[in-house]
Amino acid sequence: SKPDEDLLGSVLQEVAGKMREMEDREFEHHKIVLGEYRDKRYKDVEPLGDDPDALTYKAGTDETVVIVKANKWNNANRRNQRSAAYTNGYINSLLEGTPLQRMAIPVGTSITEDALRKRKEDAIASMEKEDKEAERAARAAARAASSADSEEKETGSSKDKKDKKDKKDKERPGSAKPGAKGGSKAEEIKEANKLRRLQEACEAKAAQLEHVRKTAPRDLTAGGGAPLARHLEDLRAHAAQCVRDGVPSVALDAELIALGHLAEAIKREKPAADAAGGSGSEAALSVDRHVKRAFVAIQRALVNCRSCVTGDKATQLAEYASALGFFDLRAAIDAIARGDESGAQEDDKKDKKGKDDKKGKDDKKGKDDKKEKDKKDKEKDKEKEKERKALKKSLGFQLPDQSSIRYQVEQAAEYLRRPAGVEGDERVKFRPDFWQKRLLDIVDSGNSALVVAPTASGKTFIAYYVMELCLRAGDDGVVIYVAPSHALAEQVYYEVQARYTKNYRSDSEHLTGIFCTAWREHVQECQILVVEPSCLEIICMEPKYSAWLRRVRHVIFDEVHSVGLAGGEVWERMLLYCEAPFLGLSATLGEVEGFHRWLSDVETRRGRKLHLVVHNERFNDLSPYVWTESRPETSRIVSLHPCWAALRRLSPGTRWEFPTDFRLLPEDCVRLQSAMAESEQEASKKVSDATDALSPERFFSQRLENPTFDISMRDARAWEEEVKKRFCELEYPLQRSALDKISKTSEEACSAVEASLSQASETQYLKDKMLPMIRSLQRSDMLPCIVFHMTRGNCERFAIEVSSLLRQEEEEEHLKDGHAALVQKQEKKVQDLQKALEKFGWSTSGDKPSEEQMEAAGDTLTALESAKAKLYTLQAVDPRFALIPPGQTQLTPEEINTISGRRNFFDASRPLHRALLRGVGVHHRGLTRSYHMTVCRLFRMRRLAVVISTETLAMGINMPTRTSVFAGDSVFLNGMNYRQMAGRAGRRGFDLRGNIVFMGLRKEKVQRLMNSELPTLTGNLLVTGTCALSMLIKQASIYSKAEHDLILQRKTLDEKIDRVDELLTPVVAAWRLNKGMGDAEPEETARLAALPVEDRAEELRIE
Repeated sequence: SKPDEDLLGSVLQEVAGKMREMEDREFEHHKIVLGEYRDKRYKDVEPLGDDPDALTYKAGTDETVVIVKANKWNNANRRNQRSAAYTNGYINSLLEGTPLQRMAIPVGTSITEDALRKRKEDAIASMEKEDKEAERAARAAARAASSADSEEKETGSSKDKKDKKDKKDKERPGSAKPGAKGGSKAEEIKEANKLRRLQEACEAKAAQLEHVRKTAPRDLTAGGGAPLARHLEDLRAHAAQCVRDGVPSVALDAELIALGHLAEAIKREKPAADAAGGSGSEAALSVDRHVKRAFVAIQRALVNCRSCVTGDKATQLAEYASALGFFDLRAAIDAIARGDESGAQEDDKKDKKGKDDKKGKDDKKGKDDKKEKDKKDKEKDKEKEKERKALKKSLGFQLPDQSSIRYQVEQAAEYLRRPAGVEGDERVKFRPDFWQKRLLDIVDSGNSALVVAPTASGKTFIAYYVMELCLRAGDDGVVIYVAPSHALAEQVYYEVQARYTKNYRSDSEHLTGIFCTAWREHVQECQILVVEPSCLEIICMEPKYSAWLRRVRHVIFDEVHSVGLAGGEVWERMLLYCEAPFLGLSATLGEVEGFHRWLSDVETRRGRKLHLVVHNERFNDLSPYVWTESRPETSRIVSLHPCWAALRRLSPGTRWEFPTDFRLLPEDCVRLQSAMAESEQEASKKVSDATDALSPERFFSQRLENPTFDISMRDARAWEEEVKKRFCELEYPLQRSALDKISKTSEEACSAVEASLSQASETQYLKDKMLPMIRSLQRSDMLPCIVFHMTRGNCERFAIEVSSLLRQEEEEEHLKDGHAALVQKQEKKVQDLQKALEKFGWSTSGDKPSEEQMEAAGDTLTALESAKAKLYTLQAVDPRFALIPPGQTQLTPEEINTISGRRNFFDASRPLHRALLRGVGVHHRGLTRSYHMTVCRLFRMRRLAVVISTETLAMGINMPTRTSVFAGDSVFLNGMNYRQMAGRAGRRGFDLRGNIVFMGLRKEKVQRLMNSELPTLTGNLLVTGTCALSMLIKQASIYSKAEHDLILQRKTLDEKIDRVDELLTPVVAAWRLNKGMGDAEPEETARLAALPVEDRAEELRIE
């Protein structure tokens, strides 16, 4: 009927309204923020999760009504996906500008048993082959060491023979390569198509480069050079993409455009730097950064686009190299352009050889050679001077001469070429290193592994490989991920949801589950379970989980070095209880050999092998510094030489040896080699040949083909070992003299810090100096940073104090420039425009205007919106008085609300919330979960510059930062925590170098931390009273198969009896009602029970 239809329509409208409200309140703004974030900054990034689709609701029996704009985000899986929207993988994809592709695992089995068996066989064969090759290489190295001279002669002769053979092969007719001139018609067509595709790719990349050039900011000098930095990054990214796509010519064009911008910047800022005098001024620091960027751009062009360095492009590169003062690099560029890349190096080697053979010549010939050489040098100097004048006239500047080899290892060491991975492996989407490939083979072979590798070296990939393997193998397997803390467990839980998605046949099955001290979800219904160690012990001890534990395929123990910390007995018990193969991951595991032996015995009893995988090379180095207020503002961050920290170990009675994990950065090696040379010069008026041979110019020129622009990190490692070996060979007086020279600045800076700490308490010192220290980091391009301090209350005080000081500076500046008057003027303008709108009939009560009113007031409405926007900008936080990460914009309350996931999260009355607008956050266990999540998301998205934290961000949390600051001393700041906290800096894929800054620590503590060794692992008392009782309870619940079958039969019988009882109860009740009997009739019940079955049935028959 009509009333019923109207009622149904009104009810449906009400339901639709409620659904829209729920969507707006909980879900829609998350999709909106990702869309806005994408549109504003990254064009190709799609929001996480599937597109929302309509829900269907049944009204009545057959009719189906579709609720408009309702979506499936209100079920548990979609809520988990929403929470995963700000995890590491997704945020990394936003920062990189590439969308995160969540891996969709098909239902059931996508990897067959035969494929798994084949992988296992291949992995075992590969590991056996590698072991044999390693043994063979070790034997060959031993033989080579015993007969080095004969081997060298044999190698030289064989090389001569090979060169002669190659020469004959080239001269032999008919030796042309297939596919060259004279090839088949098919090969010619194939080559033509290849050239055509290359030409099309070049045109497309050239058009994209033109777009990048045209969309560059108009004023590259504004904002302290931020627009220039962003444009240079765009050009670098485009050049890298061109190299990957096989179009190096366009990549070279992009590098030349970047060099042009940098040359203009140097020309513009160098006069101010010269006028300021000294290398510590702001202008001088800016010029140094531009020079480094220009050198690295030339370096990239020569390494990646060498085949295109010809003609005018080679001339431009050579001019830029000469203007920067790298004339040796200019010679290398000229040699590459001529096609004789080794020409410049051969000339240098000939000169060196001439110097070495100089003594063997007679005096007369030596004098003639010297005159000739002096004449040539004078001619070269005249040509250089003429070229300098021409370059200064054309480019507007000319820097002093400097060695490109020394510059690489001393000033641009973070840009040294990293080692490339081995050949591609189909099991992963990147080129794994050798040790990573071995990890894949260990997992596929079904064995366990103990992995010890530095932070940010790439060891966590194996955990996600194990998860993917389990998900693809079927729906029954389970992987357990053991995290040491609740924060890390929650992060991994959401990270897995951001990486994978899988549809199951049943709604009761789930992809992920979590079991931690705070909450649990889908523990027995998931395939990937993230747990804390104590919670895993509950699972292992509970009898009800026994069947579920048999489904576990792998257990991943992250931060397994926690076995040596408080509560380590739980880790030991879990390593003993878990029957499945496991992976133990750690960056700071001490006593590796003993721990490996113990676990090997355990695994051998289980019929498996435990492989030890140790990788000592960190992908990005860490540079230690100390902050002191005793120096000028531009040079308050003082570099600490690692040898200074080891100075107290040096004694005349013992031979000096470097610890096995003692690392020297390339710039540290430069300083140490120079100090050794100076000490020898002072002691004996000459530098020994062994020390002089370790100068970077001589060392790399003799060993590398292109040392002027292509030194790798491994080459620097080899040089480091030689420098340390030479230092150990020196006598004690020379060692002491060299260390005194390189330790002078470090000693002075730490002494100044101790003097300041003696005048005020540590807390007051940190509170007063926190903002100046952060300003120093900002000036040195070392933000974002995490400031580690072990006291919760002080973390909050420091953040509030920094925010208050920034606000005071803002107010003082606004008083000077009349900011309040500007705000009042803009407010009056807004009020006037609102009154003007009222004249057109607009109501201030919020009623919707008519179309005629909107058309009449169109211009006024536009002016009002513009005035409101300007007023909002004036009333917001001034970006000059906020800590903004490089390349980012000012944070707003709306953005904080959006990223937090709550519409009204930001509360201006709370000091910690106001500090977020200034770029400062706090993290410790005493804060609310919503604030924790917001701070982590903002920091991972590079929207916060500073987070002041306790040790909560040290253990495994993925919070990539450029700098780790240690503020103040604490008994909890030991070697283990120091390494964990320092490892947050310089994460792979984010920065090229990590920084460690000590603030408010005394000299002895700094030296102990820098020299700290990992603690020795000791066993724990595994069996406690509670543990023994739990084991007895579980043992009592374990039955044999026969007992289990008997109990199951009894349980089935009991269930049948209960079911019969349920059926009889209403029958008895009806009979009593029919007979008019009440409940309290025990005599009648007893009489019926005594009757035979047939008589009782007859009496119970209901009429």
